[in-house]
Amino acid sequence: MELPKPVLVASGGLVGAGTRWALLQVADDAAWALVGMNAIGSFVLGMLIHGALRGDGSRRLGVGVGFCGALTTFSTLAVDAAHHLDAGSPLDGAGLLLASVVTGLVALLGGMATRRESA
Repeated sequence: MELPKPVLVASGGLVGAGTRWALLQVADDAAWALVGMNAIGSFVLGMLIHGALRGDGSRRLGVGVGFCGALTTFSTLAVDAAHHLDAGSPLDGAGLLLASVVTGLVALLGGMATRRESA
């Protein structure tokens, strides 16, 4: 029996949001924790696109849209960067954005490199 699509996304989102909350609770520096979470989400998305987790639409909805969508966040990254700008630290804000983009791309490529070999 296949679960309805909204249930797949909501279930993955519940786990992703819970993971994000837990990681932020233990993080000393929330801004850099967000970079890490975005990198983890990018790695998992890379695995879904072309890696070891390739699968059907259900897996992409639950893990990709639900889990990764709730774990990662561009809006919070943008707000943190804006806070650095408002605080007179534009280099910190730019560094945060650059670090997130670069680590996200590297993590995505890493996830894609986990490709399963066809038998």
